[in-house]
Amino acid sequence: MLDVGAGDGKITLRLAQSLLQMSNNIMLNVFATETSYIMKDRLREKDIQVINDIRELENVHLISCLNVLDRCIDPKSLLTDIYHALHPNGRALLALVLPYQHFVERNSSDHMPVDPLLPHWPNKSLPFNEEINVFFEELEMMGFKIESFTKAGYLCEGDIRQSFYWLIDILVIVSKA
Repeated sequence: MLDVGAGDGKITLRLAQSLLQMSNNIMLNVFATETSYIMKDRLREKDIQVINDIRELENVHLISCLNVLDRCIDPKSLLTDIYHALHPNGRALLALVLPYQHFVERNSSDHMPVDPLLPHWPNKSLPFNEEINVFFEELEMMGFKIESFTKAGYLCEGDIRQSFYWLIDILVIVSKA
């Protein structure tokens, strides 16, 4: 399995443990990507193999990418890499905060993505259900099939004004079409 933007690895380990509980006779290799050097060290302390580029992997059965697509510099390229790394029968778990507000945390002087994931942004905002449909259309244009989805609350680290934010995530399970 691969966790893209794994942070400290707590969610990564929970996903890995769930996979092992579902089928205890599998050999599970756990990989992660992360941009923070401190978090990379924490992942290694948990015996999670840190890779620098998703393209190093192929035929991955489960890829998670939770709340990264609206924070990375090139979300469409990231999704393309996920698609190519995914096993033909594999699944990817994607989470995206809606309403969509892209903010690149690293490698961008203006905090803007190379190409926004949702084409209407930043010029226009859409109602929640319309944004979900646009997100799904983008995924399908990239070759993904929507298997299942739900929405869930997401507590996000705050800032100087507020200690945390309550946001809405759309969680999507996709496969190769």
